[in-house]
Amino acid sequence: MGFKRYKLTISLSSVENPVEIEFYSLASRVYRNVQRFVNRYNSDDINYYTIRSL
Repeated sequence: MGFKRYKLTISLSSVENPVEIEFYSLASRVYRNVQRFVNRYNSDDINYYTIRSL
């Protein structure tokens, strides 16, 4: 088991360009890390988010 690189893209209704966050995570903890990033924003402001493995 090793760390992999991921890119999280969050589309917000309050800004024109989506927010992109690159991070490293163990595969078993990706969901927990994504929730930590997404929870920084108001849930009413989030249109969608995507996760990509790089």
